[in-house]
Amino acid sequence: MNNSATTPVELITALNNGDIGINNNAPETSALLELKSSNQAILLTRVANTSVITTPVNGMILYDKSVNCFKSYENNAWSPCLSK
Repeated sequence: MNNSATTPVELITALNNGDIGINNNAPETSALLELKSSNQAILLTRVANTSVITTPVNGMILYDKSVNCFKSYENNAWSPCLSK
């Protein structure tokens, strides 16, 4: 997928094996998704609190606005704040 500039730039690459690169036309083969930027960050989902996730799944990561921290869902429970 390219942008609409006069000289198109490849923005999203999907390889035959399903790997995806965003701003990267050659994502690492050991990564399912690789994001590349020298001046931007990933913005994770921000929720009011973990109770709004009705069916959490092990491996989820989010930012809990009620306590202002990152949490992960592991072993069928939300972790304490990861950043504290």
